[in-house]
Amino acid sequence: MTAASEGESMTGLGKRVFLVSRSQSPWQGYTGNYEQEQAGKKIAAIPMTLDLEAVPHLANYTVNGLPFLAIDRANKRVVANADLFGSLQRPNTTRLCVGEKVVMGKFNADKLQIKPWELVAFLLESHLIETYQHLEATLHVRAEEDSPA
Repeated sequence: MTAASEGESMTGLGKRVFLVSRSQSPWQGYTGNYEQEQAGKKIAAIPMTLDLEAVPHLANYTVNGLPFLAIDRANKRVVANADLFGSLQRPNTTRLCVGEKVVMGKFNADKLQIKPWELVAFLLESHLIETYQHLEATLHVRAEEDSPA
């Protein structure tokens, strides 16, 4: 998934378009059956080490040279940077009802220091928010809303 109109604010939201591709999923090869698919919906937050593999298309999402998200090939999982995030959940947005909300997890705002729209872009590009990527979808962000939690 790549973001068009890089660097734009989400104000004027019709300009924010994501091209979603299954080929860029960090979970590729780890979801061969139902159990693996379900295991991939919970993302552990661990310290980043050299044996973890950065996700190539997420190369812009780093803090102090360490990625927001990495692939742990030894354990066949995707992990979050514990300095930036707590454990995360991957919601399938295609199954949510109108008005339904899902808490994905928490992030350390002091260390992450990115704009809200950049966090949304990361969550979409990393496939932490599941969309219709298996259909090679185009996602248009039409609205943003601040909420207390």
